[in-house]
Amino acid sequence: MYNAELVAEQADHIIEEINDHIDYVIQWQLDPTKFNLDEFDDLYPFQLQVKQQLLFSLIKKVTK
Repeated sequence: MYNAELVAEQADHIIEEINDHIDYVIQWQLDPTKFNLDEFDDLYPFQLQVKQQLLFSLIKKVTK
């Protein structure tokens, strides 16, 4: 069995990388004009909801 501390360390590092990629992809995919918004509107709450839904869906898919 692998050292639990080593596994946790690696998982934390990977989570940081994945989190950055998720944020980038969400920002890249969301075109404000599709939602009748402009670049000055605050998209953060919407991006956060999208991220939460994405992570929930991934958890469901991975744990099936």
